[in-house]
Amino acid sequence: MPRDYFALILNVLTLAGALMAGTALVRRHISGRMAQAILDIVLVGLIILPACSLLVAFSGRYPAIRQLPFRVVGQTTAAILVATAVICGAYILIRKLHMRAAIVLLPLVFVTFGQAAWKVLTYNSEPFANKPLAEFLPVQSDSPRIVWLIFDRLDQRLSFVDRPRSIDLPQFDRLRSEAVYGSNAFPPSAYTIFTMPALVNGKIVGNSIQRDIDTLLLRYDGADRDARWGADASVFSEARAEGYNSGVVGWYLPYCRIFNQSLSSCAWFEMARQHNSYDPTGSGGLPAVMWNEFRSLFETNFLSPFGQSLATQKHARTYDTLLRTARKTIVDPRLNLVLVHLPIPHWPYFYNRTTGKYDLRNSLVYGYLDSLVLADLTLGIIRQDLEGAALWDRTTVLVSSDHSHRSAPRHLDGKTNPRVPFLLKLAGQKTGVDLHSEFNTVLTKELLLAILRREISTPQHVSNWIEQHRSLAQSPYDRDL
Repeated sequence: MPRDYFALILNVLTLAGALMAGTALVRRHISGRMAQAILDIVLVGLIILPACSLLVAFSGRYPAIRQLPFRVVGQTTAAILVATAVICGAYILIRKLHMRAAIVLLPLVFVTFGQAAWKVLTYNSEPFANKPLAEFLPVQSDSPRIVWLIFDRLDQRLSFVDRPRSIDLPQFDRLRSEAVYGSNAFPPSAYTIFTMPALVNGKIVGNSIQRDIDTLLLRYDGADRDARWGADASVFSEARAEGYNSGVVGWYLPYCRIFNQSLSSCAWFEMARQHNSYDPTGSGGLPAVMWNEFRSLFETNFLSPFGQSLATQKHARTYDTLLRTARKTIVDPRLNLVLVHLPIPHWPYFYNRTTGKYDLRNSLVYGYLDSLVLADLTLGIIRQDLEGAALWDRTTVLVSSDHSHRSAPRHLDGKTNPRVPFLLKLAGQKTGVDLHSEFNTVLTKELLLAILRREISTPQHVSNWIEQHRSLAQSPYDRDL
């Protein structure tokens, strides 16, 4: 937004003025080496802060940057080595180059101001706007209904198999007792940007490249060229071709710009990052954004000396808004298929299971357990809404995940596993059925379409169908089992 760029310019000018005044004050009242030492420490700090911010930004874009050191030498050692390298580098830069460094870096000020001014003058919000949706098709009163819940990073092992004794998940357990429970379900990938396109399109995605704000290029396994996500047949386009209305309440991916021609209802929310969390409550003005831009230099997406990081605060607000929207969407009688992609139990963790409030802070590992409890509470809210609207018994509910918790569980109990939960409760189903066969959830698209076509109506039908279609796509995990 233009406001953010104005705040950036003002922050640079304010910081420059403060440094000039501070330097003059130090040199006036303190002389000799002490004054120079104080100035060196301040300058080193000013280099360390943006260096750390750049490291955080690049590690978000390229996860291997932060994952590789942790895997080689461990989290604590890696953090100490990186901090030492940054401090030493900054000190050498200040002590050896001193004024020459300032002169070399001076043109960057004009580059920063020029870029900011250009962004303000040419800012256009239209490309970010959601595109017009498809009109609602006529709906019969006895039409099938499906609510498809994807809890981002919900882990099968930690949720069911090796659930820590410190948490209870009564809603997941209750659903398991009356659903087809796939205990050996594998996701198409370990990353959302691969898995969600695979689930929606029913094909394993080997590579994914974001070309611009509404173009995601996919390279399907075995394909020799890229395809734009949304151009191929999807569960939404095929459902519409069958005469059914679809809706999405999603997170992270811009569903409303990609599938607008197939969706009759849509809302989506961006992922909280440092660069988009300067106004986490959505009510701050220019002074608040200026302060938060400066504050962001001292924190990451997860950690903050001020309590909760700005990204954590925004993540909590996103969850609240998304859930409110989802609660209205799932009971809309005009919709036959609703996908709800939830931002929990994905980090950053904000829910505190001890207090029942959004006051958890600076929790990198064990906050996942708190977020699992929040996911369970969320499932209970969604169930209560469907029951209150007399829709639970006539709605098929699928609960799953885009991927497991990847490497983080090693810090919880030393184990990890790629499996994800798969709980499918058919309309009218009251008794649970366990399905132990291994399968990849990429078959979800065809499974849901078969339910909409009324080809599947009993748990036994589900078990038989999955057994027959386990080879819909080769799972990338099959090679490791």
